[in-house]
Amino acid sequence: QLDVSDCPTRLGANGSCPIRCKPPFTGLPGVAHCVAGNTDMEHPASVTLPECELDQCSERNPVPTGYVKSVGGWQCGEGWSGEPKVDCTLGYGCLVVCTASGCLNATMIAVRAAAEAAAEAAA
Repeated sequence: QLDVSDCPTRLGANGSCPIRCKPPFTGLPGVAHCVAGNTDMEHPASVTLPECELDQCSERNPVPTGYVKSVGGWQCGEGWSGEPKVDCTLGYGCLVVCTASGCLNATMIAVRAAAEAAAEAAA
């Protein structure tokens, strides 16, 4: 999440370097600073970290079949019913991966009903 590529391995006295956000994160840079007159190479630098926020990532994976994404969140698509539950996580390279459950189409509902009826008849 942090880019310290402009910082040397060791900062000299009164030296500083920027600390930036790595894409897909953005934010104002922070800074690492070594105090003036410091001759102790083991003395840690004063560090102000940037406040990095996730930039807008596009969902590269298709919307799961049977689901519709709207401004208000996820809904079951036309011909599907149930309570949609969609969990999305951010993967490598700003890839959003979503897993969906809860929406069933008419065939799935019929199969579930037949399985439940068979289980009740066997009991």
